[in-house]
Amino acid sequence: MPSMTNASNQWGQPRSTPIPGGEPVAAPPDLGTPMTPSQFIGGGQTPQAPMGTPPPMTGMPYGQAPGMGGIPGMGGIPGMGGMPGAGFPSTRRRRNIGGTIFVWAMILLTLGGVGVGVWAAVKGVSTANDATERANQLSDPHLSNDDRTALGLTGGEQNLWEGEGMARMAAVFDASIAGEPTNFTQITFYSDYSFAIAQHPTVPNQLDQYGWRLGVVDPPTPQSNDDDAPNMVFTIDQVNWSAIAGVAAQANSLLGITDGEISHIMVDKGIFSDGNVTVRIYVTSPRASGYIEVAADGTVLATY
Repeated sequence: MPSMTNASNQWGQPRSTPIPGGEPVAAPPDLGTPMTPSQFIGGGQTPQAPMGTPPPMTGMPYGQAPGMGGIPGMGGIPGMGGMPGAGFPSTRRRRNIGGTIFVWAMILLTLGGVGVGVWAAVKGVSTANDATERANQLSDPHLSNDDRTALGLTGGEQNLWEGEGMARMAAVFDASIAGEPTNFTQITFYSDYSFAIAQHPTVPNQLDQYGWRLGVVDPPTPQSNDDDAPNMVFTIDQVNWSAIAGVAAQANSLLGITDGEISHIMVDKGIFSDGNVTVRIYVTSPRASGYIEVAADGTVLATY
């Protein structure tokens, strides 16, 4: 390489500004030999400069900041995605669809569980209230509003033998038990419940008992077969129910029992009735008791 003077550069051209001092300027160390034009065009390799201590690096160590020129040849941080030349990751996290579905499923299941729990609590309260109401009605010997509604009574009757109580009760049995009309061997009325024994419509000696309470006719209970049943049956239209209710209202005075109460009324064809329908009204009190025998049309036959 030719030496440089203070009047010329390394290519022998005159310098515009002389270097102070007249000494030749030596080439800087470790720069290597520059490529010739033919080597540059032919893709030749630049002779390697001797390895030396690298100069200190300044500026941003990785890539380049947005909007700023970076250090040529410097890439991003290895293993980190992002924009070309950027030194910080910018890849967006993909949404986990399965996790989202699972979260919503758990929310729905929780809400459903809460709904079921609320429903069960309400149902439990309702059941408890119904049980309490039923217990109260069973312990009260008088007709309830539900009883009157079931029988279609509107006169505020407290017992079945008041007003239209017996007539409506007999009609319910007739409509609920097989037979056109139903053949009964006995109907018994208590204050707020009743029983009826009826003949099977196709098996003459077969009898079943039915109960009514709280507005419902119970399933039949088999009774002992009776070959004499065809001679013991009657229908509800053979009894003047209003006339029987009138006699029941006078039961205490007819029996001379001032503090008596009717315990029950029984309608049947008794063994001493000569085949006629007979009604017996039973009265009881702490001091005395008795009953009145009445014909089906309401005629008082006897008192006992």
